[in-house]
Amino acid sequence: MSTPETADSHPVPTLRKDRVRILFLICKREDISYEDFQRYWLEHASVFISEAVKSNLCKYEQQHVSQESKITFEKMGMKMAQYDGIAVMEAESFESIIQVLTDKDFVARSDSDKFVNWEKTVSVLPMNFGTFWEK
Repeated sequence: MSTPETADSHPVPTLRKDRVRILFLICKREDISYEDFQRYWLEHASVFISEAVKSNLCKYEQQHVSQESKITFEKMGMKMAQYDGIAVMEAESFESIIQVLTDKDFVARSDSDKFVNWEKTVSVLPMNFGTFWEK
C-alpha cells in the first residue's frame, strides 16, 4: 500500500482501511470500590471471549485508569475524564463488531451489570484510526 506524499516528501498520514475499533468508555457502579471494579472487569474477560468474539474480533483490550497517575495529572492542572476504563474491540469491519454484539450467545452485557454503571457509560464510540508513530 503506497502512502501519498507531500511537497516536501513526507508521507501524508492516513487512516487504516483494514481495521476499525469501537470504544466503550466505562464508569464503575457507585456501590463498588475501584479495586472490586478492576477485579470484576478482569474476570469478565473470560465471559466475554465467546466463539463470536474469536471469529469476528481481531483484538479485545481493557484499559484501566491508573488512579495514582490520575491524581498526579490533576495536580498538574489537567482535567480528567470521569471514566474508570475503556474497553476496545478491534475488527476488520464494524459489521464484524455488530456480529459480536448481536450474537444470541453474547452474555457479556448481563455479566457487566455486576460492575458497570450503564447510565454513565458511553456505550459506543466507533473509530477509524491511524497509527502515526509506534516504538
